[in-house]
Amino acid sequence: APASGIGQRPFSDSGPDLGDDAALAYQRRFVADASHELRTPLTSILGYTRMLRDWGLQHPEASAEAVARMEAEAVRMQSLVEGLLHLARGDEAGVGAMAEADLGHLVLEAVDLASVAEGQDLAFDLQLPEAPLMAMVDREAILQVLGILLDNARKFSPAGGTITVSLARETESAVVTVADTGPGIGPEHRDRIFERFYRADESRTTSGAGLGLAIAKDIVERHGGTIQVASEPGHGAAFTVRLPPDGPSIEDHVPAA
Repeated sequence: APASGIGQRPFSDSGPDLGDDAALAYQRRFVADASHELRTPLTSILGYTRMLRDWGLQHPEASAEAVARMEAEAVRMQSLVEGLLHLARGDEAGVGAMAEADLGHLVLEAVDLASVAEGQDLAFDLQLPEAPLMAMVDREAILQVLGILLDNARKFSPAGGTITVSLARETESAVVTVADTGPGIGPEHRDRIFERFYRADESRTTSGAGLGLAIAKDIVERHGGTIQVASEPGHGAAFTVRLPPDGPSIEDHVPAA
């Protein structure tokens, strides 16, 4: 039967391992960042609401544009809130039912979804093993990780660029790498790229709350795996996920003290 029941850890433990004062400062910064990210779409929605109330309803084209932008901002808020809830729930949200799955099939499914994204001329280079590469995973959670990494690569790759996705077995790990041909990440940012709300330099800043990579890291680690980034400015970025084929160890199932 599929295994589940990975314990839940407190919200305060889901950030870096810090002392009491530093942890309090981290939480305050986290709340401030979350408030800022929510304030921006709320301000936009409020502005369009007032415009519609004051004069927009008498102008069909303006009102249609306002409604479309309000919807886009609401979707942005929904995505942010869902990301915050995922991180706040800790283990409960990170990994659900575990079952054996062919990682090659999951990669193909994720790439298929990413390749139909609108507005970009990108090529996908898939490097998959001929034989199935099986692993014990939460299928939907790993699809979410792949989706985050592919979305990241898609955002930062220029038109005509290539996203390379490879899957292989290395000793005791199944290894997935997603590499883009974007602007890359400077060394001063690489150690912080998986922090909540953290964004690297302006060349890699796009819409979004900066939670995707933090969520991906959370999910991967609850599978007993690791996620790393290799990059040099001007030479793209490669995100590598290593997963144990047999799923998390007993230690990974124990809630943090």
